[in-house]
Amino acid sequence: MYDAEKVAARIVDGLGRRRTAVCAPAWLRLVQSVRAVPPPLVPRVVRRQAAPPGCRGGSRSGRAARRRGDADRAARRHAR
Repeated sequence: MYDAEKVAARIVDGLGRRRTAVCAPAWLRLVQSVRAVPPPLVPRVVRRQAAPPGCRGGSRSGRAARRRGDADRAARRHAR
């Protein structure tokens, strides 16, 4: 448990400095900055773990979908 007097002093100091966030204990500020790192990394890790061995990325169905999308865009361009 953190000392209530220290927390109160940090809150008063934070209000005086017009801070948007007040952390008690102070090391929690580091946790806030590090917290933003995992979300972008999670999909990459999951994709690597879910891919079959020897797969370099991009499934056949994904490539086929991209080709269909390219064909659709080309058809729309020619229809104009």
